[in-house]
Amino acid sequence: MKQTWRLLGIIFVSMVLAVACDPTATPKAVPTERPTSTLAPSPQATSTSVPVPTDPPPPTMAPTPTIPPSPITFVVQDNYTLGQDIAITIRNNGPISYFYSTYYPAWYNLSFNDESLKVRRIESFGEIRELAAGALLIPQGTHCDLAVDTGLLPGEEAVLITWDQQECVIDNWGCAESIPLPAGDYNIVGMLYESQYPREGETTAKWGFTIRP
Repeated sequence: MKQTWRLLGIIFVSMVLAVACDPTATPKAVPTERPTSTLAPSPQATSTSVPVPTDPPPPTMAPTPTIPPSPITFVVQDNYTLGQDIAITIRNNGPISYFYSTYYPAWYNLSFNDESLKVRRIESFGEIRELAAGALLIPQGTHCDLAVDTGLLPGEEAVLITWDQQECVIDNWGCAESIPLPAGDYNIVGMLYESQYPREGETTAKWGFTIRP
């Protein structure tokens, strides 16, 4: 009986070893650790650059046209005393002749104004008319007649009028009443022409001066 159990034990051991050593036997799966899940990174908001407003470029300014100096200049002083006669003289520094009115240059060729921008009112044939701001009317500038022009040759000087610093307040086809100017700063603008009839090729000269008390 003991031998029988010993024999059965040997047979069982042999069967176990045969199975364990059988190369065709299917191995048992070895449990492995579960793979860890990899979380996909959540999308991050990308920053979009916002353009910063900038000041607009300054507008391109058109260049100021250059006005050539006039060949006609005034030959006068910068300062006069109150009541002093002023000989308004011009000179032609250009290469050609320029023309001015022989008898009425204060009407045709000259204009007068001060720095006050005062609007003067002139009585003329019973009516009141206003002059431009700052403009004044001198006695020689109130009347004219048929134009007779004189040519001012290159390099030549001429006295247009002699002015006694009076301004006209009543004009009846000639100054009927005038008053003396106060002390202050004044301007005279002169216009001469390259041709007589018609008057064309205008050139303009300006002169500023002071009348002192």
